[in-house]
Amino acid sequence: TNRSGIFVTTNASAATPSWTRRRSGLQSLLFSDIVFSPTYATDGTFFLADKGSGVFKTTDRGSTFSRLASGLTLGGTLSGARALAVSPTYDESAASATCASATPSDKAKCTLFFADDTGMYRSTDKGENWSAIATGLAVDEKGIATIAVSPNFASDQTVFIGSEENTPVKNGSVFKSVNALGATPSWSTV
Repeated sequence: TNRSGIFVTTNASAATPSWTRRRSGLQSLLFSDIVFSPTYATDGTFFLADKGSGVFKTTDRGSTFSRLASGLTLGGTLSGARALAVSPTYDESAASATCASATPSDKAKCTLFFADDTGMYRSTDKGENWSAIATGLAVDEKGIATIAVSPNFASDQTVFIGSEENTPVKNGSVFKSVNALGATPSWSTV
């Protein structure tokens, strides 16, 4: 994006697609990841991982963005956004009571994951608040490069994390949690 914002098209299959620059509400404009709500076609929601400012969310197909950074300060400063993932059952229209439910299938409707240079985080309220879930993660969290959420996440609570090669994380590894919605997710090497 060359610090210009993001560019959105509504005619990507056209011979010559038209693109519109969007940046309302965005800050540093250095994006490392974009993830869409599974129901983007109806809710217009997607998320950006910004290397200097954390997570941004739009619910109007990119016209405006709001910053979602409450709790993203594990290491004292927010920097180096690496990866972002959304539950496959994410539902932007889910009520607050659904998000607060103890039932994993309900909680999964509101769950996002984010990794930056300070650690690994989870939100179970559609990105409004984040908590560190690096406890027990047997890696230097600075090496997290990718996050993958199981297609059956609502029932199996499985999340995979991939670390980069040539980092302090032992030349790249894959880690798995089967209780990623738990109070303190546990991680094992795959």
